Amino acid sequence: MPTVFDEKLESLEKSFRAESFPQFSEVREASGFVVDTLDIAWSAAKSLFGDKATPDHAIEIYDRMILRIEAVQAQESDDEEFSDEDEYEED
Repeated sequence: MPTVFDEKLESLEKSFRAESFPQFSEVREASGFVVDTLDIAWSAAKSLFGDKATPDHAIEIYDRMILRIEAVQAQESDDEEFSDEDEYEED
C-alpha cells in the first residue's frame, strides 16, 4: 500500500519530465534513503526508550547513523587511495 510519501514522489515524477529535471532519479533515491533510514532510527528509538521515544530521539539517532555512514565511506575512500598508490609504486 503506497504511503503519502510514495504518492508525493509519484505525483512529482509525473509533473517533471526527464528533460526539465534529469536529476529527479537522484532526488527519488536520496528521499527513499532518508525515509528508510529515519524509519530504522524511529524503530531504534522505540527499542531504546519504549513509550517515551520521541521524534527528537529518532532524529538524533538518524544523525549519528549518517555520521557513521560518512565515516565508513571516508575510510573506504582513503583505503582505495592508499591501495592505488601502492599499485603505482610497484610499476
